[in-house]
This record gives sequence, C-alpha cells and structure tokens, in this order.
Amino acid sequence: RSPYDTAIIDVGRNDGVVVGDIALSGSAVLGVVSQAHSQTSTIEFFSTAGRKTLVAIAHQGVAIPAEAVGQGAGAFLAVLPKAVEISVKDAVTVSGFTPGFFAVVDSVESSATDSFQRVRFKNPVSLYTLRFIEVAHRTSEE
Repeated sequence: RSPYDTAIIDVGRNDGVVVGDIALSGSAVLGVVSQAHSQTSTIEFFSTAGRKTLVAIAHQGVAIPAEAVGQGAGAFLAVLPKAVEISVKDAVTVSGFTPGFFAVVDSVESSATDSFQRVRFKNPVSLYTLRFIEVAHRTSEE
C-alpha cells in the first residue's frame, strides 16, 4: 500500500536506487525517491497536496519563475501577478532536474478586480495510468 500521491516501485538499494533520485515517465519529471529499501522504493510525486516546487513557465521564449503548489493527482497551482503573460499549453519545467519537463498550463484564471492570476497546470501523463516509472540519478550539479 502507498499513501496518496506516491508510488511503490520494484527496484531499490540493491539496484542502485537512492533517496533523491528522479522519477520520470519518458521525459516528464514526476517526483523523487523519498525512501529506498533493499528491493523496493517509494516515489513521492511533486503534485502531493501542499508540496512546493520551484518551476519556470515558458511563454514566448521567456522563462517565468514560479512556485508550483501540489494539488494532488498530478495537478498544480501557481499564483502570479496579473501583468505576467501566461497562456494555456505553455510548458512548465522544473529547476535542478535534467530533463526538466514538468507540466503543461491547463488554465489561467483571474477577475477584473484581482491583482493576481491563478495558473493551473498538470503533469503531461496521468498518474492513474502509469505502468512504468523510470528512475535516474541526480548529478552533483542538480
């Protein structure tokens, strides 16, 4: 059994997995190894409710820094000043990971009286349908 927004995988320390390794699905960064046992490991997804991750939203060639707050099930929220231009389908990358593809902007919400906009994005893959998770070691530069 695993808590919400985590996964148990069938590789562990015996296979070279260590805490902090990156969990990927293709080129999408999903989370990190939070526990490594001899034959299994626990992956904590970045979308865990309340977890904060520094990201950059790519809009028309400009990387806009933001703090993504996990909403659970592969969804995230960032709050940015209304003057910052963001569009649906903008790519989101995560700092410190290679590859760094993280999510895609799903919606941008604000009202005429708001000073801020709520940017919602989600993983490019469904956590519910994952069959395989790749694990990559972080380098000393990440």
